[in-house]
Amino acid sequence: MESRELERRVHIFIIIVVAIVSILALRIAYLQIIRGAYFERKAEVNRMRVLPIAAPRGLIYDRTATEENLLVTNRPAFAVSLVPADEPPSNEVLNRLAAVLGMNRLTLDQIIAERRGRSFESIRVALDISPEVHTRLMEMRNELPGVVVEVQPVREYPFGSLAAHVLGYVREISREQLASLERQGSTEYRPGDIYGQMGLENSFDRVIKGKNGGKQLEVDHLGRLISVLGEEDPVPGNSLVLTLDRRLQQVAEKALRDSMLRLRSGHFGKVYPNANTGAVIVQNVKTGEILAMASVPDFDPNIFTGILPFETYQKLVTDPLKPFQNRALASAYPPGSIFKMLTAAAALQEGLVTPQETFYDSGVYWVIPKTCWKKDGHGTVNLVQGIQVSCNIVFYELGRRLGPDKLAEYAAAFGFGKPTGIELAGERAGILPSTIWKKEAFRQGLVREPQWWPAETLDMAIGQGFDTFTPIQLVNYISALANGGKVMWPHLVKEIRSPEGQTLQTFEPRVVSEVPVAAEHLNTVRQGMLAVAEGGTASWVFRNYPIKVGGKTGTAETARGDNHGWFAAFAPFDDPEIAIIVLVEQGGSGSSAGAPVARDILDAYFNINQQQLPALAVGGE
Repeated sequence: MESRELERRVHIFIIIVVAIVSILALRIAYLQIIRGAYFERKAEVNRMRVLPIAAPRGLIYDRTATEENLLVTNRPAFAVSLVPADEPPSNEVLNRLAAVLGMNRLTLDQIIAERRGRSFESIRVALDISPEVHTRLMEMRNELPGVVVEVQPVREYPFGSLAAHVLGYVREISREQLASLERQGSTEYRPGDIYGQMGLENSFDRVIKGKNGGKQLEVDHLGRLISVLGEEDPVPGNSLVLTLDRRLQQVAEKALRDSMLRLRSGHFGKVYPNANTGAVIVQNVKTGEILAMASVPDFDPNIFTGILPFETYQKLVTDPLKPFQNRALASAYPPGSIFKMLTAAAALQEGLVTPQETFYDSGVYWVIPKTCWKKDGHGTVNLVQGIQVSCNIVFYELGRRLGPDKLAEYAAAFGFGKPTGIELAGERAGILPSTIWKKEAFRQGLVREPQWWPAETLDMAIGQGFDTFTPIQLVNYISALANGGKVMWPHLVKEIRSPEGQTLQTFEPRVVSEVPVAAEHLNTVRQGMLAVAEGGTASWVFRNYPIKVGGKTGTAETARGDNHGWFAAFAPFDDPEIAIIVLVEQGGSGSSAGAPVARDILDAYFNINQQQLPALAVGGE
């Protein structure tokens, strides 16, 4: 009995053993034969890592497309990356790496978290490290498993802050930007990619970014490099040829800063302590090309290339003068007397005034007690003389005759109240007021009452009140006055070129619209602007100038501080080529704040030898 029981148990045991062995054999067969290829590939992936090689971004040239006028280029720099291993880097390794990079450990952890992509891709943690840091990392490479140092191209701006708001700068793409692009259907970008943050670097990012390459690395379980298994070369991005003239841009920026320095130092007799900000735009009146665009203050895009200290960035973003703001198109201001030519053109076209009609300016308007900027008035003046001396009384009367909605109609025809479509983000539309606008503004809580008052029409006619426009709109308006009524598309890019220098796309001049003002009426307005330069509010700057200039001073009242100083010009008068708009915030008189800036620019454009300007402005607003 016992023998049979033992035999039964042995049989059961054998059956169990056979079953187990059979199951194991079947499993082994499944893994090795049926799934063998899959697991072989998986093992291969586990020991392979991808190290991206950034593509050199396309170059950016000024209009001459020459090497000496290369505004944005690339240079080689050392980058530090973490190659993923089977286990995350130890605290000891991360602490050492942070110390060598001069980085807070928490900052390093944040960078790793933000830039983590696919499990087999490396994570770049630092770009453009110094030679000293590179040497130290090489000495410590055995203590830093999984840390790789490679050469990557980085952006370089040879002229520093020159045209910074136009060119922009680059940084690694943020999570928010990546998510936004993905929502738009873009699959071109990955964590760690370099991305344009503003300016043309942003607007044309897809054009100039190129296509990244990569290295396929074999690593051990700690992420240490064993060998390079393969490499795909990056494809450089396309280049841009701009409409900007580098030399003219430098002159415009320097002239604007020099003007602010004179105003703050009391050079013209009164101190303007807050004359720290402003803008200048120079435009080809025939093509709409922007030859120079300056905004002060600015910044040096080169500081964003490598590791940017948090304190430096905070100082920039919290600066009350807002150095990142492109005042040429992202800020709107009352235009002051620069608007008076529009009022004159509209009244002429509507038949509400003739060039021969005269007005008497006693210093106070006869309908509503509003005053001229000249307290004792200008006496008897006609329309051209009214522009010449910037007589408020003339334009109060023309505004009364036109009414706000007719003024708004003509202003809209010149492009006010809407973006111009220039190739930069952040352009403001400004405010073009009308009776309908005010009712809507009241509904939105922007004004106190819906009713339009007669005094508001008078303010509108001289560029005050609710009027707020951008410098880019104003230079386009001056170009339209100069070129016979064509509102051009203002643009900054002439060509897109391949890395080999082949022209891929050109951007031709484009007429957006034509203003409904007869040629003879525009000529009358231009005659008034010529009189401004030859015997009016800007004559102290342009009297006996070798080229005839059409100009207009403007002094715009603001709710805070001193008045803004404006100056508009075009030249040569008989066959206009360029238009200029100058703004100095809280710079007081447009005559002293803006006219000297415009003359410096005209001197450079027409290669006129510098002449000493008088020490004091002789009257004018």
